[in-house]
Amino acid sequence: MLDDIVDKGIKALPGIVGILGTILVIAFNIDYKIRGLEEVLNSVITFDSITIGLYGAFYGVIASMSDSKVFKTLKKEGVLEDFNNLLSCSLKSSFILLISSIFLQLMRHYPCEMTQLLFDLWVGVLFFFMVITYRSITILLKYIFVDYQSKSTCCEKSQEEKRKQRIEMERNMKSSQRKEQHDGL
Repeated sequence: MLDDIVDKGIKALPGIVGILGTILVIAFNIDYKIRGLEEVLNSVITFDSITIGLYGAFYGVIASMSDSKVFKTLKKEGVLEDFNNLLSCSLKSSFILLISSIFLQLMRHYPCEMTQLLFDLWVGVLFFFMVITYRSITILLKYIFVDYQSKSTCCEKSQEEKRKQRIEMERNMKSSQRKEQHDGL
């Protein structure tokens, strides 16, 4: 029962942090005319674009690992659906943040209530994005490295095999050097 509560709390954390961010901006009367917002928007757009690219790369890695032992274990334990939902939500929030950042960059120059509303919502999306991106990238890296470690430990060569491989490589290098010397004469 406690595990379920903690699990639901962790799943709700990005939304809670996003709402708190928006509430703080409204409570402290912070508006879109704040100094330095243009630089922050540029940084957010850059970071968000990189994150979207990273997610795209991770999707490729995950697809290539679909036959792995870890992937099958996640599927069997029913965790895979939650994992996919988290990634999907992360990617969607990345696009929403990117689009809202671009709109806010434009609307800053046209003062009105709609611009302030967009700014307030943008802060909430930004906070949501930060938490969910941290969660998903942490889980993705853990998932990828667990699979990598399981492959490396099961396929590790013995010291004898490594020694034989090193000797073979040295022979090949000497052979290619002799051939180069012979061809050079």
